[in-house]
Amino acid sequence: MNGASTADWFRLPARDRIRVIRAIDRGERMPDDDLRPIAAMMAEGHLAGWGLSALRYRDRFVFAAGVYAAAALLVALTGPWWQLVLLTVLVALGFLAGLWFTERQARRLRPAWRRAVTANRDASKS
Repeated sequence: MNGASTADWFRLPARDRIRVIRAIDRGERMPDDDLRPIAAMMAEGHLAGWGLSALRYRDRFVFAAGVYAAAALLVALTGPWWQLVLLTVLVALGFLAGLWFTERQARRLRPAWRRAVTANRDASKS
């Protein structure tokens, strides 16, 4: 990373957060020197954590699997078998659709994120 932290992002006022997000999604350099390290950090995070690379975060999937297991147990104990099959199919389709949409969005925005990283990497340049 380049000196900025997630805490810096959360300390920003809402107006500055919106400016940073717009600049990242457009691949632009931040005019404010203080916001450049934060913009570069956020763009690097988007490059690393969006799309299919989100599969690396196991805690999200452990939580989702736990919710599904609880729902499946509830349906298995209280409902007919076809409800469990329907729940399984719908959860699988929802997961795949979400993954597909996330990867599609990430592919569209990755070039802009790369431009934002290079444009905002060094806060001392003008």
